[in-house]
Amino acid sequence: MRYIAVLLACYLAFAYGYKAEYQTEKIPQDYKTLVEYAHIAAIAYCLEKESSPGIFGDDDSNCLLEICKTKPYESLAIKGRFKFNTWGEACSGYYAIDHETKRILLVFRGTASRRDWLRNMDIFPVEYIPIFNNGIPLTDTVQNIDCDNCKVHRGYYKVLKKHCGSIIQGVLALHDEHLDYKLVVVGHSLGGALAVLSGVELRLMGYDPLVVSYASPKVGNKDMAEYIDRIFSTSEVAEYICENRDFETGYIRVVHKGDMIPKLPPTSIYQHCGFEYTINKKYFPHKSDDIEPKGMSSLDDQYIEGQVSIAKFNYNKLWSDNVGKYEHNNYFIGITKCQI
Repeated sequence: MRYIAVLLACYLAFAYGYKAEYQTEKIPQDYKTLVEYAHIAAIAYCLEKESSPGIFGDDDSNCLLEICKTKPYESLAIKGRFKFNTWGEACSGYYAIDHETKRILLVFRGTASRRDWLRNMDIFPVEYIPIFNNGIPLTDTVQNIDCDNCKVHRGYYKVLKKHCGSIIQGVLALHDEHLDYKLVVVGHSLGGALAVLSGVELRLMGYDPLVVSYASPKVGNKDMAEYIDRIFSTSEVAEYICENRDFETGYIRVVHKGDMIPKLPPTSIYQHCGFEYTINKKYFPHKSDDIEPKGMSSLDDQYIEGQVSIAKFNYNKLWSDNVGKYEHNNYFIGITKCQI
């Protein structure tokens, strides 16, 4: 009940704040942060176009996006890239460091291949066992997991177990050299699902990552969603956002209204978690008054709308705009522009 009151107060504060911003042309920090991480997510789609390790602002980085030559992105330096693309198992992205802002970023690319779609379709729920209890000891600072009925999407969990352990180890090795740097995990679409599951692993190991996902599908059942909200202190994060129009930690989930992917898997077994922002406008520009703070686990994103049939999906040819392709590809910017 307390959270509902907080959310209502937060919504009214945001509504007033956006009106005031329109009058004063002051851009709120949470909006600027969401746009910044959308650009960082977009870079992951360019790595297959021969982007090279190095500082984005340098000519030899081969980053194809113009944004890489501008602040605050020009100071980002790719320290490692990964691409696991065996049949039915797809996972790619990069991790980077930014010495100016003292951040270490782990970024997962979204769905862009048939193998990715095969992984998305493997929706059977399986027991969640942290990967550090599954033959991958990542750290000694492990918290006990207290969730007897936590179930996760089998397809995403298989990728987590097989590939994300080594990726997280690389990120933590970098963090060991810069202990005062903030860990940030970002992903779009399939990458959003892998971002939150990797963020859970980091949280259980005693780290305090900020996780930001765009267009993420659901990753777990009700118990898992509530567990993730508990370990990320989502209710406290919601209060902080309400009071400060900003966020520094927690799981932040961004949804573009009309995007079909956040409604997947199309079953009530799975539920969302984290603090949700919704982009209510279809076409660009997406300004700060076009986003709405929905708070924790909006019911709007739990199920497929009646007029949109899952049967319309063509997993070989992706899907048409009439079931939300445009909305899925565009979050403040064209996130997948290197891919389409």
